[in-house]
Amino acid sequence: MRRSPRPAVWCAEASEGQVTLMKVNVDENPGLAARYDVRSIPTILLVKHGMVVERVVGAVPKAVLQDIVSAQASSQ
Repeated sequence: MRRSPRPAVWCAEASEGQVTLMKVNVDENPGLAARYDVRSIPTILLVKHGMVVERVVGAVPKAVLQDIVSAQASSQ
């Protein structure tokens, strides 16, 4: 059975360069996980101008993530 790409890969591609994507290993960076209150994996945070503008926790359909990334990439 073939697994789909991780969100980190296709979310970056879907934004067409309008979103910078960073992937963090919470085991290696517990302070950062605590700072952003990451309690479950996967957690996707969209940050604009230093503020978290969207938080997605858990497995969600690819289409939902694409919509969220697209909406945030196009908003000012």
